[in-house]
Amino acid sequence: MPTIVTKTLKASGGDFTSMIAWEAAMQGDIVALDESHVLECYNDWPSGYPAGGDSIVFTGWTTDASCNIKVTVPESERHTGIPESGFWMARPETWYWPIQVRQNYTTLEWIDIAHTDTSTDGDGLVIIGSTSAQYSTLQNCIIRSVGGGSSLVSTNGIESAFIAIRNNLILSKGSNGKGVELATYSHDAVFEGNTIYSPNTALKVNTEASHPIVVNNNVIVSGTIDQVVANNMIGSNNASHNTDFSTLGLGTITDVTSAEFVDSANDDYHLASGSQLIGAGVGGVDIGAFEYAAAGGTAVNAALESISLTSLPAVVGAGVNTDISAALESISLSAQSAVVQSDIDTAVSAGFESLILSPASATVQSNDDTAIDAGQSSMLVTGNAAVVQSNVDTGIGAALASIALTP
Repeated sequence: MPTIVTKTLKASGGDFTSMIAWEAAMQGDIVALDESHVLECYNDWPSGYPAGGDSIVFTGWTTDASCNIKVTVPESERHTGIPESGFWMARPETWYWPIQVRQNYTTLEWIDIAHTDTSTDGDGLVIIGSTSAQYSTLQNCIIRSVGGGSSLVSTNGIESAFIAIRNNLILSKGSNGKGVELATYSHDAVFEGNTIYSPNTALKVNTEASHPIVVNNNVIVSGTIDQVVANNMIGSNNASHNTDFSTLGLGTITDVTSAEFVDSANDDYHLASGSQLIGAGVGGVDIGAFEYAAAGGTAVNAALESISLTSLPAVVGAGVNTDISAALESISLSAQSAVVQSDIDTAVSAGFESLILSPASATVQSNDDTAIDAGQSSMLVTGNAAVVQSNVDTGIGAALASIALTP
C-alpha cells in the first residue's frame, strides 16, 4: 500500500501558498517511491485563491493506479454546491488554461474555479490531455465563467483516454460561452452526473465512433449538443431543456426548466422538491451534479472517499433505487449494529477498495437484485455475528479478491 503524502495549500501556516510551487516540489517518480500525493486546499482567500499568472500543469511525474496524484479540498472547506461557498480559485484575466492535466492518474475534486472578468471572453479553465492524461478524473467541481470564449472544460490529445468527468456544475454565462468539449482521441471516457448551463454549445463531442463516450445522468439547463461524429456517444437517462439528448437516443426528458432547481437564477442547482430529475437517472440515482436531499435529510455523496460510523446504532441508508456508496475507497463500521443498507435495485458498495466490519452484529445488507460488494479488493469481518447478507438474486462477493471472517 503506497504511503500517502499529504500537503496543505493555505494563505499562511500551511505547507504551500501556491499550487504551482507544490507541483514543482513534489513532482517525480512516485511509483519508485511507492507514494501517492495529495494537496488539500483551504478556503483562506475571501476573494478566491489567486489563479492568475502561469498555469499549473500536471506533467513530468511517474504514476500508476496505486501511486497517483489528487488535488482536493478538506470536507470543512468544500463548496456546498453554491459558487464561492468554500475554497475557490479566481482567474480574473484572460490567459490560457489555468489547470492543465497532462499526467496519467490525476484527480481534481471539489475545486470551484471561476473566470471573473466580464470584459473579456478568455479561454477555458480546465484541460485534460494533449500529451498524457489517461485514467484522470474531474469530479464534484464547480467550473464557471461570466465571460465566454473556449469551452470551460476540454479534453484533447491522443492520450486523453479513459477519463471520468462526474458530478460537476459547469456554468458558462458569457454571450460566447461554451460548456464541455470532448475532443478527438478522448476515447473510452465517462461523462456522467453533470449539470451544464451555456448560452451556446453545452456539450461538444468529437471523438471516434469506435470508442464512444459513456454519457449518463447529465442535465443541460441551457445550450445545445454538437455531435461531430455520428454514434460516438452511448448512454441513457440524460435530460435537457430541448430534444438534443432525446434525438440522439440518450434520454427522454426534454422539458427541463428552472423549476427543477432550488434557485437557478442565483446559481443554486440543487434539485427542488418535486423535480422530475429526482430518481430519474440510471439505477434510480438523481440526474445532475447534486443528489436531492429532503428537508432535514442529507444525500450520501457518491464521490466520498470514506465513511466512518462510530455511533450506536450507525446507519448509511437509502430507500429505493439509490447508489449509496459508489466510488467509496473504504468504509469502517465500528459501532454496535452498524449497517450499510438499501432496499431495491441498489449497488451498495460497488467500487470499494476495502470494507472493515469490527463490531458485533455489523451488517452489509440488501434485499432485492443487488450487487452488494462487486469490485471490492477485500472485506474484513471481525465481529461476533458480523454478517454479509442479501436475499434474492444477488452477487454477494462478485470480484472480491478476498473475504476474511474472524470469527
